[in-house]
Amino acid sequence: MRDCDISSSRISSQSLKYLTISGTMFPGISRRRTRISAPSLVWLQLTDNTTPPLLESMPSLVKAFVRLNDAVAYCGKEEFGGSCSDDSCDNCADDGRLTEDCILLKGLSKAESLELVSKPGEFIFKRDLNWCPLFSNLKTLLLNEWCVEIDFDALICFLEHTPVLEKLTLQLCQAPENWVEPRGFYIPSKKPFASNKLKVVEIKCREFDERVHQISRLLSIYNACIEQINIQWFARSSQCYSFQTHPDDQQ
Repeated sequence: MRDCDISSSRISSQSLKYLTISGTMFPGISRRRTRISAPSLVWLQLTDNTTPPLLESMPSLVKAFVRLNDAVAYCGKEEFGGSCSDDSCDNCADDGRLTEDCILLKGLSKAESLELVSKPGEFIFKRDLNWCPLFSNLKTLLLNEWCVEIDFDALICFLEHTPVLEKLTLQLCQAPENWVEPRGFYIPSKKPFASNKLKVVEIKCREFDERVHQISRLLSIYNACIEQINIQWFARSSQCYSFQTHPDDQQ
């Protein structure tokens, strides 16, 4: 589905295996967020949709790519995630009611490979991290700038909830204009890297980026098992994200 409006409270299929939704608006019904129920889904792509849908459990999911660009999912009442105090806010609540639950991440939590891309400051991923699920099958993870804002809290949260992670890729496509080096690193009550299988970390950036040094230092301090931290530079004309083709094209 591309470039359309979906005015439905629920999309449901027991047999659907591949799903792409791009450039689509989900106005919802009676201020309730559209839900997607697809327990047999193995491949998912959600890109540039207005008002992202709520994903229900997808136990068969293998790969997913989610990009949030200019999503209308930020009410302005909470700057750094969480929910506002208005129980009728359909941006903060999952279905028009104030709720302590994930919109996207819980439904993606069984995937083996994830790419989660967002502009810095977008709301949904940060909100979901307040109730971050365990990604028990996740082996490869790609994140971009949004996860290294504000002392790298989002990045550390993922590393605390990915017990079998083998490869982490950070794509820093745009250096911040006024980045301030953190005064100190977050010191967790337990080792933040849940996985002892994480061996390779790739950091990709287009130009000199002061965050690269801090990220490398963070990874070195908190995980002695990493064998490689690869820093790659790429041209501005290069495609920034790899997971933007249909699975049939990857054969």
